[in-house]
Amino acid sequence: VDRVSFLGDFFWLLKELGWILLVPPVALPSGIAASMCAAVAVVWHRRRPLEDLLPEVISLIWLLFNFVWMCADILFDQPDVQTPWTLTPLLKEDEVTYDQLASAAKGGFFAGALLFPLGLV
Repeated sequence: VDRVSFLGDFFWLLKELGWILLVPPVALPSGIAASMCAAVAVVWHRRRPLEDLLPEVISLIWLLFNFVWMCADILFDQPDVQTPWTLTPLLKEDEVTYDQLASAAKGGFFAGALLFPLGLV
């Protein structure tokens, strides 16, 4: 599982790089791979005490909602300054859908943050 977690972190960083550079062919598959690795880590630790499982669950929640926000950016948002490779948005610019996905992501981040105090119990 340590290797899966390490691989998940690698894909997470690769996703972030793809997102920052607005390169969907890097960001989307890396985000999926990172999410899968984080989910495997949660399943692997499911029988452990809460204090061992909770950080994995919080990381998974954070990653999933981070992925939602990235998808909103890549699929529906026109960047303020377009990159030379002009790969985004993948779909037609849609401010309403973008705002809905970004709001969902913010709610997910908040929900994940609310779990932190459980680790102190």
